[in-house]
Amino acid sequence: RTLDGFEAASFDRIVFNFPCAPVAGGADGNSERSGVADDAALAENRDLVRRFVAAAAPLLAPGGELHVAHKTRPPFAWWGFPGLAAAPSLAYRGALVFDRAAFPPYANRKARDRKSFAATDAVVYVYGRPGG
Repeated sequence: RTLDGFEAASFDRIVFNFPCAPVAGGADGNSERSGVADDAALAENRDLVRRFVAAAAPLLAPGGELHVAHKTRPPFAWWGFPGLAAAPSLAYRGALVFDRAAFPPYANRKARDRKSFAATDAVVYVYGRPGG
C-alpha cells in the first residue's frame, strides 16, 4: 500500500494499537499456550512493525511522535520492543501504561477472529522525531 494523499511531515501523532499479522486458523501466531515462539509468525509480526515504522516516520512533523501499544508478557515480549521500532529518524522516548479509555470508543480485537483480548499488561512505546 502507498500513502498517497498524505503530506510528508504532516502528523503530530501516529498511533498503532496492538499490531499483529493475521494468521490462519484465528491464532495470533505466537504460540501463547505452548510457551514456544512460532518463528515464522514472530518474523512476520516483526516485519509488520518495521514496515509500519518505515512508512509512518516520514509522515511525522518535527517533534511528532509515533505511539505503538503492545503487550509486555510472553509471547508478546519476544517481539523485541522497544528496539523493534527503532529508526534513524526516531528516538525512543519511553513507555506509558496503556489506557483504553484514552481512545473512546476503542475496543481491542484480534487480527483474524475479531475477539477481544485483555490489555492489562500493555504499554504504549513512544518514539519521537527531533525538532519542533
